[in-house]
Amino acid sequence: MSGTYYTALDLVGGNPFNFDDGTRGTIDVDWPDAIEAVGGAENIFSYKDVSTSLGYAGVKYREAYNKAGGVVYLAFPIESVYDNEERKELIEMVLSGFDVTPLVGDGSINPNEFVLFQNYPNPFNPSTTIKYSIPLVGTSRGVSPHVILKIFDILGREVVTLVNKEQSAGNYEIQFDASELTSGSYFYRITSGEFSESKKMILLR
Repeated sequence: MSGTYYTALDLVGGNPFNFDDGTRGTIDVDWPDAIEAVGGAENIFSYKDVSTSLGYAGVKYREAYNKAGGVVYLAFPIESVYDNEERKELIEMVLSGFDVTPLVGDGSINPNEFVLFQNYPNPFNPSTTIKYSIPLVGTSRGVSPHVILKIFDILGREVVTLVNKEQSAGNYEIQFDASELTSGSYFYRITSGEFSESKKMILLR
């Protein structure tokens, strides 16, 4: 099947993980390998639109099911999965299957709860950094929650939406540029499911 680009599918949830098609700046994989579980291992990833009689995209093996840890073999280079969020989600999914706390890209441990940090600098002119943390949602898989981060003026009127998408567990930061706003107090609020938190910041010209 040379010349065909592939997608790996999680056999439990059917979540797709796309390979680089030669234009994403990672590894161009147009001919991935195929493997199959033996000796007590379990097939965990298949290839989309490819018969499993030809093999699978990933298997895992746990020597003792009452202990954390194990081995996962992927038939494709993990760095060929794009984009970064999808690659991180794949890593979290693999690790969560072994009751291991995943690591995010900056090397820090994934947080256990939602956290909205105070922006810095504060007061600021004209830009500031807002940081927040997202925990793993669900006990068996890294489910990505929908996150909304908005800015409001002192009267409660929405100024801008900075984030409105699903995000994997981890620590995030975003720059807020207030070059076109007047001096004064503003609020930023993050919401995700039942979680909501707001903080105050001051734009000082």
